[in-house]
Amino acid sequence: MIRVAQVIWSLGLGGAEQVVIRLAAGLDRRRFEPFICCLDQPGPFAPRAEAAGVEVVALDKRGPLDARAAWRLARLLKSRRVDVVHTHLWGASLWGRLAAVGARVPVVVTTEHNLDSWKKAHHLALDRALAPATTHLVAVSQQVREFYEARGVGRGRWRVVYNGVDTSAAPRRGRGAAFLELGLGRDEPVVGLVGRLVPAKAPELFLRALALAAVRVPGLRGLVVGDGPLRADVEAEARRLGLAGRVVFAGVRQDVPELLPGLDALIFSSLREGLSMAMLEAMAAGVPVIATDVGGTPELIAHGVTGLLVPPSRPERLADALVGLLGDAAGGDAIRQAARRCVEERFSLEKMTAAHEALYVETPRRGSPR
Repeated sequence: MIRVAQVIWSLGLGGAEQVVIRLAAGLDRRRFEPFICCLDQPGPFAPRAEAAGVEVVALDKRGPLDARAAWRLARLLKSRRVDVVHTHLWGASLWGRLAAVGARVPVVVTTEHNLDSWKKAHHLALDRALAPATTHLVAVSQQVREFYEARGVGRGRWRVVYNGVDTSAAPRRGRGAAFLELGLGRDEPVVGLVGRLVPAKAPELFLRALALAAVRVPGLRGLVVGDGPLRADVEAEARRLGLAGRVVFAGVRQDVPELLPGLDALIFSSLREGLSMAMLEAMAAGVPVIATDVGGTPELIAHGVTGLLVPPSRPERLADALVGLLGDAAGGDAIRQAARRCVEERFSLEKMTAAHEALYVETPRRGSPR
């Protein structure tokens, strides 16, 4: 049995966190024994992992400079005789790899989920220094791989493993009780934004696009699912745009799969993306996606075929695309069907899990960046 520790900061709202939960739950239990280690608190989605039979351990890290967390993690890895450490996102990948080295874990996998343009010179220097201690460097899209290789991190050693979602359930259209309880009607058109309310997601651009589209689409409503440091600013922007009665801010929700089928479109106004899990979920659920042409999104969305792409920072283009989609029922149906086929063929949970299982059992071969 191969013992696998998935290491992440916390199981909060975010695509990487959903990847960790689904990957840990999807591993073949005849061969792998997974658990999730959160450096900080377990987070609101920890019960979902536990319901899937995955143990969640939290180390309660005290601030970004609490180096004792690496020591506690190393002790945990040793006591459980962990064979594979798989780290996700910056903080967990820093402390997780240091702990794995200290615990002499044979296989260390690090996944980069985003185009982390926020990283400063010292962040990238640490990434370069830790690359030789990493057995496998994984990117969730070609764009993420190119981002890191261009900055001298593990050149020539990256593998792309696309995120995946469950495609076993047939897509269904309709608005159930969870949707209607939010105060959204049965017949009015509703478009959504799902994700953390952070600068990279540019939620204010979603609102500006909604305001522009609402002039041409009577009764158009918006649903924002998520939370984050920009929430107060975003709600203030909705009021400034006259959208206070048109937009529902639902916060963090555990029932996004139940809400998605009620949307007429899901909009991504992002300034950067790795490979969005929410986008994949929408496509699998038969919800048309309108997204900015950034990061790994073009690897998922073929414009006019599996979704619609617009330039970033152009809310008027998002509005035009939305109005066009809502006015073209046949075109929307074609996009739904093509998007669903794309996810089934290239971005299934089975493909993602199998690719990681292959990495976990591959002969360890670490090397320094070229």
